[in-house]
Amino acid sequence: DASRAVKPRSVDRIRKSVPVRYYTAWPAMPRLGRMIDFSPKGMRFLCGEEIESGAVLKISCSLFEASGTVSYASEEAAARGECYAIGVRFIAVRFADARGTFLSTSA
Repeated sequence: DASRAVKPRSVDRIRKSVPVRYYTAWPAMPRLGRMIDFSPKGMRFLCGEEIESGAVLKISCSLFEASGTVSYASEEAAARGECYAIGVRFIAVRFADARGTFLSTSA
């Protein structure tokens, strides 16, 4: 059905497989996951638990630190068993390397 066509992304995702630490409450012990991909607007990661849509997370990894809202959680089949893919829309993000991550200019 053409009326339900998927809109193209304004920014492509960058595929990365790096460990992430996420917090569902603060202060708390971090939980572990693995990034699938990210963009300046958000990210996807795998973890062992379903996280409710709308939940606010604190996320930390070697590439950035961020806070974000869970936009979806979908069950995935993985080699180690079942896990969840979590989609997050960033509220705020601070990249470890501010230069050249997505856009680099010079005069």
